[in-house]
Amino acid sequence: MPKILQDVADVYYGKSQNGVSDQYGHFPIVGTGGFLGNARIPLFSGPAVVVGRKGTLNNPLFVPGDFWAVDTTYAVIPKENIHAKWLYFILCTSRLELLNEATGVPSINRDRLYRVPVQDIEYPGQTRIAYVLDTIDEAIAKTKSVIAKLKQVRAGMLHDLLSYGLDEHGRLRDPITHPGQFKDSPLGRIPKEWETEQIGLLFDLGRGRVINQQDMARCPGLYPVYSSQSANEGVFGYLGTYDFEGDYITWTTDGANAGTVFFRTGRFNCTNVCGTLKSRGRVRESFGALTFARESKKHVSYVGNPKLMNNTVSRIRIAFPERVDEQHAIIDALNDFDAGIEKELAEYRKLLSIKSGVQDDLLTGRVRVPKTIVEGAAVA
Repeated sequence: MPKILQDVADVYYGKSQNGVSDQYGHFPIVGTGGFLGNARIPLFSGPAVVVGRKGTLNNPLFVPGDFWAVDTTYAVIPKENIHAKWLYFILCTSRLELLNEATGVPSINRDRLYRVPVQDIEYPGQTRIAYVLDTIDEAIAKTKSVIAKLKQVRAGMLHDLLSYGLDEHGRLRDPITHPGQFKDSPLGRIPKEWETEQIGLLFDLGRGRVINQQDMARCPGLYPVYSSQSANEGVFGYLGTYDFEGDYITWTTDGANAGTVFFRTGRFNCTNVCGTLKSRGRVRESFGALTFARESKKHVSYVGNPKLMNNTVSRIRIAFPERVDEQHAIIDALNDFDAGIEKELAEYRKLLSIKSGVQDDLLTGRVRVPKTIVEGAAVA
C-alpha cells in the first residue's frame, strides 16, 4: 500500500550557519548546491537527506553522518526502520521541482514535501534496493572520474604534440635535451621542420548561409546543419540537401560561442554564423582545426556582440609541420587516445541507462531484489 513521505521521515527546517561555521570544524555544512564548509557543532544527526527549500529544488543530497543544514534547506530524517539511502533514492526520483509554487525564487512548502508518495517496502527490501542502486552509482562515479582524468591527460598530450611535434620515429621532440631541433618563430619556439603562416594563405575562407526551421521542415533529410549552439557539437537540425562535402574546418563567427572551432567531414550544411576553411594543400583540415582552435579565442572581439569574422581569421598565424605525414601522425596519436575515452564514455552511458531502467522498477516495488543479495546489502 502506498505511503507518503510523512509516514517514513521527519522534515526539519535548516538554520543559518552564521556563528557555527569553522574551517576546522568536524561537521559538514550542507546547502542546496552541495557542501559549503564545516561547522563546530551539528544541527542534525545522520544519516539523512538534505532537500532544497529555496533555490535549487531537484538536487537531494545524502549525508552519512552528523551535519548542519543551512536555512534554505530541509533536513529529511528517516524514521525507525527506514533506510536513509533508500529514502535518498526515493527523493532523487520524485521530481521535487514540480512542487514549486512560488512565482519568484523556486521554493517548496513543507506540507507539500510531506505528501510526496512513497512505496511501502519493508526495511530488508529497502536495504537491498539501496545496495543495488548504490553499487551502480559507485560504478558511474568511478567511470566519470576516469573520463575526467583521461581528458586532462589528453589536454596535456595535445599541448605537447602541438608544441614539440613528432620526429620521423614517431617520438615527441624534446626541447630540453635537443634544443637544436627547435627554432624561433612569430609564435615562439617551434620545431625546425615546422613553419608558420597566415590562415588566409593556407585555406580558402567561406561562410554558411541563412537556414531556419522552416527550411528544414520543407526539406527534411539526413544531412546535418551546424550552427552556433555548443550542444550536440553545434547540430541545429537536418536537411535533405548539403552545401559542403569532404573535410572542412568550421568556427562560430559571432555570439557567445564565437571562436569555437570544429573539424567537419562528410556532407553537411552550415548556418550563417559559421565560417568555413578548406585547405589549399599544405595543411590538412584535421590538423588545422587543432592549431586554429589553439589561437582562435585570442582573436575574438568583445566589443558588443563577441565576433570572430573572416577578415580577422585570415590574418591569424598558425604553426604546422611541413611534412603532411607528421600532421597525420599527430592526428592518429590523438585519435587512438580518443578511442580510449570513447570506450569509457560508452560504459558511462551504459551505466546511466541501466540505472534509469532499474531504479523506477525497484523504487515502485514492481521488481523485487532477490534475498540472495543480502550479504552485499549488509554493508550498504
